[in-house]
Amino acid sequence: GQPNLRTTVPLSYDQRHAFNVSMDYRYASGKDYNGPVWFGKQVFANAGANFVIIAGSGTPYSKQSNITQEAAFGINDRSVLEGSINGSRLPWTVRINTKINKRFTIDVGELDNKRKLGFNVYLQVQNLLNTQNVRSVYRATGNPDDDGYLSSASAQTDIESQNDPQSFRDMYSMKINSPFNYSLPRLTRLGVEINF
Repeated sequence: GQPNLRTTVPLSYDQRHAFNVSMDYRYASGKDYNGPVWFGKQVFANAGANFVIIAGSGTPYSKQSNITQEAAFGINDRSVLEGSINGSRLPWTVRINTKINKRFTIDVGELDNKRKLGFNVYLQVQNLLNTQNVRSVYRATGNPDDDGYLSSASAQTDIESQNDPQSFRDMYSMKINSPFNYSLPRLTRLGVEINF
């Protein structure tokens, strides 16, 4: 005669929406080339660009109702759950990666023993728009750069009792604004692949 006590709870990696779009455009060479010709040269022959767009909804986390001092060590603060386990969601993320490359060959060796050496020069940019995608947040505020401690009314007495309250606020703000709460910033690689 008891009610059903089972509850459906999303797992921490549950992502409801995920989109991957890949676009690739290439120029051919020789008689199949249809790109611009500058000074009689097929400048974009055997060149191309690739774009990958990755977007997805946020993963769940458990929101808390009380402010806890996240940047301090040795303080026993207990969090109080607000809502249900994994009942809140991180924001959507969007990431655009691109790779632009051009292939060409060079003849090497003696006249009677010529070989072709292939080169592929590329420029790869990850996170092209330098988007600050949020990977983790503080559970009390839902923000990646603020745990709410410095602005909470209950912490003001403790902050003012520090040797230098303004220095404490500055250092605390730097500590909680963790780069690990965001995805990687723009990353650019310039490279050459050699085929022989």
